[in-house]
Amino acid sequence: MDDQLLILKKFPLLVPHNREFTFYDGFICVKGAEFRISLNVPHYPALKDMHLECSWGISALLRGKENTITQIQETCHTLHEFLEALCTLAAEQMSDSQGTASVTTRTYINIMEELASVNPAYISHLSVAQQQVVLQKIDSAGRKHYLSLSGIGEPNPRVSADLPQQALAVVRAKGPSVGSMYRVFCQQVASLQRFWTVMQEVDSSCWVIDPEEPNLRDTARRIIIGENVSLQLQVNPWDPCSRPDIKFLGPEKTVSEFRERLVYRFEEWDSESSLPDNLKSVLGFESFPEKPEGTDEDEANLLIRPGECFVCFSVRLEGSLPSEACPSERCGSIFHMDCLYQLLMSLPTSHRSFNRISGECPSCGAAISCPIPG
Repeated sequence: MDDQLLILKKFPLLVPHNREFTFYDGFICVKGAEFRISLNVPHYPALKDMHLECSWGISALLRGKENTITQIQETCHTLHEFLEALCTLAAEQMSDSQGTASVTTRTYINIMEELASVNPAYISHLSVAQQQVVLQKIDSAGRKHYLSLSGIGEPNPRVSADLPQQALAVVRAKGPSVGSMYRVFCQQVASLQRFWTVMQEVDSSCWVIDPEEPNLRDTARRIIIGENVSLQLQVNPWDPCSRPDIKFLGPEKTVSEFRERLVYRFEEWDSESSLPDNLKSVLGFESFPEKPEGTDEDEANLLIRPGECFVCFSVRLEGSLPSEACPSERCGSIFHMDCLYQLLMSLPTSHRSFNRISGECPSCGAAISCPIPG
């Protein structure tokens, strides 16, 4: 049978666009799923120099099979043979136990439809079997950001990203469409450029002890401002140059002096200046203490003596230092926030008020409170 008749019979949705049959555009059907392809066959009926373009769905399916497709093109004698072999290869990938065996064809089609609005160049990782995709965005400063979606094609996909919690909540609110979440993700990345620049300025000019390895999600920093005294900043990612929430940690006698400076000069905060410069101005510093050269993290911890949590008796809990302290000058015991919260929750004398829980210090009995996590 003539090659054109075979193509018309087997691939009725793939249509030639000229009389020379050198350009085709349309759909091929693989296991009930339709995929769009375009074919440029300049020397038809010969397949020499043929160029194939595929929609995202079949491109993802055949990713990594480029050499196989080239071999098929070289060994097939007719365009019909090539199309048959291409469909067979795609069907094998849909049935591959390493690929989509754990999902139904309907689910596979749903996933492909979800990803149809996303440029393949932005896809960093795709696992159809796990219904997971990782999308990438490079911002104006060259930083790479990743949006991970699990359970795509389902009503409530699971979403994670290297964004502050406030921004991540905005992305999640746009679910379940992958395309809409990715667009909002890109908008959030663009709107947070100043925030990340400000946090980098803090990291480069201050001795940061918490978190150990700051990432793009973190909106807080704990920095050393004196011997055994630290300052914890909570920065607003939407307005990073405004005055942050500031909390001092250390011996009460020393800390009270810094609090007085802060109260006296807080109105001098200039949103046009950098956050480190503002901190130096309101605290009356010429410069911040620097981490001694040649010291590793353990030696640095000994130098700053952050102390152990009174509850769990460890310095770091899941990478975080104690951030809550007893307000009594005679006590000064310190706690990880989660440890203190769990302890106060277990005491019948504790009570909640808005987003805080209050009770008695387990060390001295003085009144103490901490934020309620979440």
